[in-house]
Amino acid sequence: MINYILLIISIILFLIGIKYSTRNGIITKSKSIIISMIATCFLSYSFFFLFSDYITGNGVDYPVIYFLNDTFVGIGFRECCILILLIISIGIINFILVYSIINRLICKTGSKKIKAGKLGLIFYLFALLSLISSPTTYGYFKNIYMLKSHEIRDKGHKMKSKHEVNRFIAHAGGKIEGYTYTNSLEALNLSYKIGFRLFELDIIKTADSVYVAAHEWEHWQEMTGYKGEIPPNRATFKQQQILEKYTPLDIDDINDWFKDHPDAILVTDKINSPSDFSKLFIDKNRLMMELFTLDAVKEAVDANIKSAMPSWSVVSGIKGNKVQTLVDMGVTNIAASRRVIKYNIPLIKSFTKAGIKIYVFHVNHDKGKDEAYVVRFDMDYIYGLYADEFDLSYF
Repeated sequence: MINYILLIISIILFLIGIKYSTRNGIITKSKSIIISMIATCFLSYSFFFLFSDYITGNGVDYPVIYFLNDTFVGIGFRECCILILLIISIGIINFILVYSIINRLICKTGSKKIKAGKLGLIFYLFALLSLISSPTTYGYFKNIYMLKSHEIRDKGHKMKSKHEVNRFIAHAGGKIEGYTYTNSLEALNLSYKIGFRLFELDIIKTADSVYVAAHEWEHWQEMTGYKGEIPPNRATFKQQQILEKYTPLDIDDINDWFKDHPDAILVTDKINSPSDFSKLFIDKNRLMMELFTLDAVKEAVDANIKSAMPSWSVVSGIKGNKVQTLVDMGVTNIAASRRVIKYNIPLIKSFTKAGIKIYVFHVNHDKGKDEAYVVRFDMDYIYGLYADEFDLSYF
C-alpha cells in the first residue's frame, strides 16, 4: 500500500513540476525542477520496492515492513542510511538523464508547440524507462540480496553449531522419491535418516474409530486406488498400499515406530481430540498437536502433552491481548501458514518476545517459496517450518 501511495504522490509532483516548469515547451524554472527531482526520488523509492520482488524474490511488502521497523532485510542502521542515500542518488541521476534527453529532443527539433501536459507525459514515461533500465537500481538490488545471503549464511553457521533440528518438521512424514503426503512408514524412515527429529502425521479415524495416518479420505483413495466406501475400516485400510509400494500406518504402527526412535517427536494435524489421542500415543512428552479450537488447546494443555499448538485461525479469533491469552494458557508453539507473516509482523514479533515459537506450513505451495526461501527470508520472524525436505546446504 505504501508503494502505491508513493507512486501516486510522485505522479502528482511530476505533473505539478512540469506544469509550472515549462515555457514554450522548454523546462526553465529552477523551483519546479527541484519539485520534479523530488518526485523522481519518490518514484525511485516506490519502484525500488515494487521491482524488488522480481530481483530478490523477497516479496513486495516485506522490504517496506522491514524498512519501517529499522531492520530492513536484517541489516543495520548504517546500511539503511546508505539505502536512503542510494535511493536519492538514483532519483537525481534519473532526473538529470530525463531532463537532458527531453531538452535535447526539444532543442533538436526546434519545436515550440509542445503543450505542458504532453511534455509532462513524455517526462514521466522517460523517467519510468530510465528507472527500470538503471544499472544503479539493479546493482543495489543485487547488493541487498548479497547482504541478506551473507546474513543467512552466518545465521546458518550458528544454527548448525546448535544442532537446531527442532526447527524442522517432516511434513506428512516427509518427501520420498518425489512424493509428498504419503504419511507412510518409508517416509518416516527416510526423513529420520536424513536428519529430521520432528515428524508430522495427518491423523484421521477409520469407520471403526481407529486412528490412522492419512491426509484425508478422498486423497487416500487417489493414492491407493481404493474404490470402496470411505472411510474404510482398519483392516481394509491396512490392506491398501500407498502408491502401490508404501506402507500405511495405524496407531499401533505409529507407536511401534516412535518406540524404536526414542528421540523422535510426533506432530499431529487434522485431529482435534487431544485428550483421547494422547491416551493412545506412546509418550505424551513427545507429542505436539496442531489444534483448531481454543477448547481443544485448553484440553491439550490439561492433558499435559509436550505442546498444544493452536492453528493461526484460533489465534486470529482470540479477542483482546492474544499474546497474554496464550501465555496464560501455557502455549509455547503456534502453527501458521507462511502466508500470514507479512500481514502480522508486529504480532509475530510479540509472540517471539513472549517465548512462543511459530512453525509455518504452506512451504512449497507458492512458486519459489520452498524450504530454502523460508530459511533465508522468513526465519527472522518465525522459529521453524513444516518441510518436505531437509538439507544443511540451505544454511
